Amino acid sequence: MRKLLTVLALLLWTLMHSAFAECLPPLREPSAEQLQAARQQARDRGFLWRISKGGHTSYLYGTIHLARLDWIFPGAQVLGALRLTDTVALELNLLDQDTVSAIQKGVRDASPAPQPPAFTHWVRQKAEENCLNLQQLQALRPEVQLMSITMAVARKSGLEASYGIDMLLARIAKDLGRPIEPLESAQDQLNALQQEVSQDGGVADDLQSFSPEEQEQSDQVLLKLAAAWEHSDFATMESYAQWCHCMETASDRQQMKRLIEDRNPRMANRIDALHGLGHKVFAAVGSLHLIGGDQAVPGLLEKRGYSVQRVF
Repeated sequence: MRKLLTVLALLLWTLMHSAFAECLPPLREPSAEQLQAARQQARDRGFLWRISKGGHTSYLYGTIHLARLDWIFPGAQVLGALRLTDTVALELNLLDQDTVSAIQKGVRDASPAPQPPAFTHWVRQKAEENCLNLQQLQALRPEVQLMSITMAVARKSGLEASYGIDMLLARIAKDLGRPIEPLESAQDQLNALQQEVSQDGGVADDLQSFSPEEQEQSDQVLLKLAAAWEHSDFATMESYAQWCHCMETASDRQQMKRLIEDRNPRMANRIDALHGLGHKVFAAVGSLHLIGGDQAVPGLLEKRGYSVQRVF
C-alpha cells in the first residue's frame, strides 16, 4: 500500500473534496508576490523525450502528481514543446467533470472488507494528527484512506495535489486552446487501484501485512521522488525499485506490475493512435511510467517504430 501514492496520485486531486482537512489551513490562491517568485524560478524539471515517426514529432513528458508552488511555471524546453504541439494527452482529464465525478464515486468503499485492528487504529491516529474528518475518511476504500493520509502529511512539506504537474498542464492546455485527450479512463485507474482480497473474501492481502513502521517510510520515499523530479535526476528515478521498499515481496512486485507495467501498453497505444492521426502530441504521464526499459512507455513506442530521444 505504501507505494500507491507515488504511482496513482492523480486520484488524490479529487480527494481535496472528500476527506480533507477540517483544521488544516485550506489551500489559498497564490499571491501576486508568490506567483512572481515562482515565475522567476521557472526552469525545466521532470523528464522530457522527443518521439518522431511518420515525418512529424511529438513529445513525452514525465510528471509528478504532487508538487510545490515554486514548480508551477514550466521551463523553456517544456514550454517550447507545448507550443510545438497541437494536442495535450494526459493520464486523465481532470478538467472534465464527468471524469472527476466518476473517480469521486469510485473511491467510496461500497462494500467494505474487514480491516485489521492495526490499520484501523493507525487511521484514527493519523486522522487526529492531520485534521482529517474521520467519518468521511472511513467511507473511502482502505487504499484511498492511506493515500489521503499521506497527502495530508505531504502538505506539511509543501507538496500539494492542486499544484500537481498534470493539473497545471491541463490548465495550460486550456489557456493555449489545445484539446486534452485522456490516455486512460477513470475506470482504468480505479481498476489499477483495486486491492486484491483474500481467497475467502476477507481482509485484503495488502492490509494483512500493513505495518505503521513501513508506512512511515513512504513519506521519505515521496520526498526523494519529488527531489529526483525537481532536479531531473533520471539516475535516481531509474533506480526507484532499489530504494522504494516496494518490490520486496511477490505481492509487492505483483502490485507494482498492476499499477505501472500493466498500464504502460494502454498509454503507449493511445499516444501512438493520436500521433498516427497526424497530431503533434504533448503526452504527459507519471514519471514512473518512463522507467523500466522496453516495458516502459518510451521503450514501447520505440518498438512501434518511433525514434525516441531523451531531451533531459
